[in-house]
Amino acid sequence: MNSSPSWLVRLSPQSADGPTLLICPHAGGGPVFYRALAAALFNRLTVWAVNYPGRERQVQTPLADSMHSLVNSIVDQIPRDLPGTFVLLGHSMGAFVAQEVAVQLAHQIHGVIVSAQTSPLTQQTDRELLHQANDETLLRAVESLGASPASLLQHPEFKQQLLPLLRRDFQITETHHPRTEPLHVPLIAYAGKQDTLAPPENMRSWEHLTTAEFRYRIFPGGHFYFTDDVHTVAHHLHHDVMWFLT
Repeated sequence: MNSSPSWLVRLSPQSADGPTLLICPHAGGGPVFYRALAAALFNRLTVWAVNYPGRERQVQTPLADSMHSLVNSIVDQIPRDLPGTFVLLGHSMGAFVAQEVAVQLAHQIHGVIVSAQTSPLTQQTDRELLHQANDETLLRAVESLGASPASLLQHPEFKQQLLPLLRRDFQITETHHPRTEPLHVPLIAYAGKQDTLAPPENMRSWEHLTTAEFRYRIFPGGHFYFTDDVHTVAHHLHHDVMWFLT
C-alpha cells in the first residue's frame, strides 16, 4: 500500500459536494496559496490543488526535473483521489501543467481554465530566463508579480527554502516546449488587465488551442489578480465551471 503523501490536497470542506475543480499552482506555489479562493467558493465546488514536490506536504519529495516527469507523477496520483470527472485550472506555470494533464486524461476532463500564462502561440523567444538569473534578480522578478511581500522574500530562512523551488519551477517552465496541438475540450483563458508577464493580448490566442468552445475573461489586477478581489473571481469561476458541465 502506498503510504507516501498524496500530490493532491483537498481545499474544500468535507461537506462540499459540488463539481470538482483541480488547481495546478504557479512556480514556487502550492495549495496553501489557493485556500482563500477555495473558501470564497464555499461549498459550490469541491476544490483540490496539486502539491508539487519540495513544498508543504511534499517537502521531502525530490523536485521534478522536467515538465514530463512532473505531469506523469500528477497523472499517476489522480486516480487515487479523483476517480471521477473534473475541471482543471492552471495558473501561470500551472497552465502548461494543466494543458499536459488534459492531454493524458481527456476522458476525465470537462474543461480547462488557463490563467496568467501567455499562449504557446505567442511565446517570446528573447525573454530573460529566470532560472539562470542570480538570486536577487530572481527574487525581484517574483516580488514584482505580487505573490509574496518584499519583507518575506528578504527573510533569510524563507529565501533559503523558496529559491531552490523557484529556480527549479522556472527551469521546468522555461525549458518546456508547450504543445500547439489543440485540446478537444472547452477552454477558458483568464487574464489580469495589468499583468505584464502574461498581458491580456497574449492570452487571447489560446482560442486556437481547442477544437471545442472558447471563452476569455479579463479581471482587474496583475499576475495574481484573484488576490485583489477573490469573491468576484470565485463568482465567475463557479459560473464557468458550471458552463463546462452544460
